[in-house]
This record gives sequence, C-alpha cells and structure tokens, in this order.
Amino acid sequence: MTPWDIGDLARIKATLTDINSVLADPTVLVLKIEKPSGALTTHTYGVDANLVRDSIGVFHFDVSLTAAGTWRWRWEATGALVVAEEGRFLVRTSHFVV
Repeated sequence: MTPWDIGDLARIKATLTDINSVLADPTVLVLKIEKPSGALTTHTYGVDANLVRDSIGVFHFDVSLTAAGTWRWRWEATGALVVAEEGRFLVRTSHFVV
C-alpha cells in the first residue's frame, strides 16, 4: 500500500461487473468513507455530484485527505447489480501540518 500525504486528493475508483464479468450499472450505488477519526460519510450516486460515473460500470470519487492515519472505503451496489468492494489507504503524518 503506497502512503499518501495530508493535502493529497485521492481518487477512489469502482469498476462494477456482473457475474459474467460484464461491466454493468447498479440501480443504487453508495460509497462510504471512514476517516481515521472514525467519522463516516456516505455518498450516493445521483444525489452527490462528486460521485461520478465515467462509463458503464465505472465510477469514481475524489476525496481530500485532511488527516493522517488509515482511511477506509466501501462501495455498495444494489438493485440491478449487487456487489460490494472495500479498501483502505494510509495517509502519513506530516511535520508541517498539525
């Protein structure tokens, strides 16, 4: 896992496929992001403009990294396509940002 720095803009991507490995869109797509503090935000495609559909089955969300520690994320797709994907990334402590 490559560490990030406070102040970076990280892109969280989702590539969604059906059981035949064909790119597909879900009826509902939600992205949950947990900051190192434990604060959780939820973003829904079609509601939050920052959750972007790039093409069929391909989505992204850009998050500003404001704190050091482990950030966690989870994509949840429901309806026409049911899949989930989780991940995490590390943001390094800075000597310059308190």
